[in-house]
Amino acid sequence: MKNNKESLNCYINEMRLARIAINRINQYLDDNGEVSPEDVNWGHAGSMEYITTLLTEATDMINGTGEYAK
Repeated sequence: MKNNKESLNCYINEMRLARIAINRINQYLDDNGEVSPEDVNWGHAGSMEYITTLLTEATDMINGTGEYAK
């Protein structure tokens, strides 16, 4: 039972960290990626594309879609 308790504690902690990360992402997006529309350049667009790619991979894993489709 100890192993289960340790893995549960780890799981709960990772969920806490995921919630913190989601909150930070929401703050970043609510602030337009911390850049004003008139200052956006291709670097900003590329960074947002990379962020979208990472988030899509995570949501595909959660939903069993994309490369994680069964």
